[in-house]
Amino acid sequence: MTEGPESLAQLARRSVGAALTQPSTQSLPDAEYAALVTMVDQLRRGYPHQDLADSLETLTRGYELVATEYGLAAVEEALLIRYTRQKFFPHPSELREELESMKASERKAILAANPFRPCGLCEGGFVRVNADGTPFRGGSPAKTRLEECTCRVEWRRRVRGEVQPTITAAEAYRRRRRDLFA
Repeated sequence: MTEGPESLAQLARRSVGAALTQPSTQSLPDAEYAALVTMVDQLRRGYPHQDLADSLETLTRGYELVATEYGLAAVEEALLIRYTRQKFFPHPSELREELESMKASERKAILAANPFRPCGLCEGGFVRVNADGTPFRGGSPAKTRLEECTCRVEWRRRVRGEVQPTITAAEAYRRRRRDLFA
């Protein structure tokens, strides 16, 4: 075997080729995969100046891996966005970048629509409690700790989309007040 740049390049091509053709546990259901193939074919027609014959299968597999993570609808939206913004057929890594950008924008919109509003009995969403977890009512704060207030926990769960709001800020205020003055 010859040592040198040629042999290393051949080895790299063989490794990458094997990794892309090996079956993976990540795959879309048949109906979604068929929709993805149709989508990629339609997208390919939008780039007639590019010869994608050799790479289309690999690109489709890359798109499938991305779709298993983000969902087919999100991949379709990102492909449409990329189609209007770039001159060349999008690589799966570019698709992932677009999806991350979309995710970040969505997160900013969610936070802007749901700003944190403390209940009034906490300090920015945190309350001081004694070591045993009972509300701190004064004295030496040496053996106390900060704990998230119920208003902050509810807000965090709401912006994550885990639950619909179960208590209002007013209810969180009443609960914290009850705990403080019980």
